[in-house]
Amino acid sequence: RLAAASQAFGTSQEKIITTMSKYDILEDAIPTINKINILTGAAIDPYLMFAEKDPTKKFINMFQALKSSVGDFNNLDRFTKSALANITGFSEDEIQIVMNSKNVNKQILRIY
Repeated sequence: RLAAASQAFGTSQEKIITTMSKYDILEDAIPTINKINILTGAAIDPYLMFAEKDPTKKFINMFQALKSSVGDFNNLDRFTKSALANITGFSEDEIQIVMNSKNVNKQILRIY
């Protein structure tokens, strides 16, 4: 699943594992997820991110929540794009690929 997710969304497997590992410690997950939620209006649950041990599922859950909250990445202003990249650990280009994918749900279903 990790290989399929990294290929479908244009990022490396290592990047997904490394970036999603910061949600493995509850004390790190809560403030990070809260920043994302405040910035974007998303409703990502830091406890669920912490409880999920599969980095692929964490990655997909986060970006599904962001996409449903924000919609297209291009709807965000420059500050929000930059802040979101800094908070998540993914580049603006990587975030844009995931959030602007018209078939993101089909890709996710194919992965699972």
